[in-house]
Amino acid sequence: MSNAIIIAITMVVTLAIVSFFFYYFINNEKKRDAKIIDADWHHFQNAVKHHRIQAIEKYGTQLIWNEHINGRTSKRNVYSDEKARKKPSRIE
Repeated sequence: MSNAIIIAITMVVTLAIVSFFFYYFINNEKKRDAKIIDADWHHFQNAVKHHRIQAIEKYGTQLIWNEHINGRTSKRNVYSDEKARKKPSRIE
């Protein structure tokens, strides 16, 4: 076999392996997001209720990047964030 054929076969096999791993990783992320969206939403609401800023940031970020969040949940998320910002903090 010529060198060009060997290089082409190597590239195709490598590309197939890399594609498989990316597909597997993305698929697992989607499954994980679907499982934990309710728990993250509950944690976020609890953090807003108790004015825990770091927890609001943590769970809000997780909710924003979750692919399974729908428009209604997103609007409630924004409303809760605006409501938390309007309340005066104890530090001020």
